[in-house]
Amino acid sequence: MERINTDYNVNIHIDKVSSSATGMVGLDGVLIRDHHQDTLIAAQSIRTPLLDLKAAMDGNLIFSHIEANELFLNMKTHKGDTLTNLDVFVSRFDSGTPRSKDPFVMRVNTIKLRDTHFRVSDYNIAQGENPIQTDIKHIAGTIVDFDIVDSEVKFQMKKGSLLFDNHLKVKELETYFQYTDSLIFPGSGEYPYSLHSYRC
Repeated sequence: MERINTDYNVNIHIDKVSSSATGMVGLDGVLIRDHHQDTLIAAQSIRTPLLDLKAAMDGNLIFSHIEANELFLNMKTHKGDTLTNLDVFVSRFDSGTPRSKDPFVMRVNTIKLRDTHFRVSDYNIAQGENPIQTDIKHIAGTIVDFDIVDSEVKFQMKKGSLLFDNHLKVKELETYFQYTDSLIFPGSGEYPYSLHSYRC
């Protein structure tokens, strides 16, 4: 990990790496800091097939299955920046000479989440306004067809649960979710969202 941090000018820390007889590899105590030394991604544990992890180390970010426990994704645009910290992080792995124009792509067939926290914030807004645009906590459930292309994120959630902006508790959520630089939209196209039960 030290070589990756040095070669790509990133800050990734993993407390422990383990493997099982079933071919799964575990990453415990994952912490990725952004270019301002703020938390970008953190997780108590992440599990994925060993073959997928080996492919990822070669730059092929196509995963069949991921399990994440207490994952925190903190997408932030810092004051004075035009890109999110995730965009900056991804750009560090672009080794094209000249600079590659191919988009960053990550795909996962299935993700199982337990107690996940997802936040999007922009600190370039007017003074007095809330920089936090989206804050979703206690996300649990199964995500399928997870896609990241550059800064666009798309996925389907199957029977998920979450707490939205500390006010709305959602149970048995099924939805299609899309995030772009200018859009955060649940329930789109052929995948309308369905809230089977909720409470404020």
